[in-house]
Amino acid sequence: MNFKIFLEKNIENYSNNFLEVAHDTNKVYLKMIGYAEQKGLDVYVYNLSGGFMWNRYGTLMGYTSDTVTIKHGSNILICGEHGEVKFTR
Repeated sequence: MNFKIFLEKNIENYSNNFLEVAHDTNKVYLKMIGYAEQKGLDVYVYNLSGGFMWNRYGTLMGYTSDTVTIKHGSNILICGEHGEVKFTR
């Protein structure tokens, strides 16, 4: 089964991922990677509900709920939920 289809069918199980802020009545939602896909020369990353999060130039190597691995030239970038580079190789 395609991971994107799995998420669409099971999103209600993941939609309650939030943290309560002790000093405020607002909820702070966790940013989790739902899926990543290659579109042309860019990698696009989406959240669990399919909303766009960020994109970066390169070739998609793989992804988890926390990171996306992108090959950029001879470098391999491991990017976090916000698109920040966590590691390079």
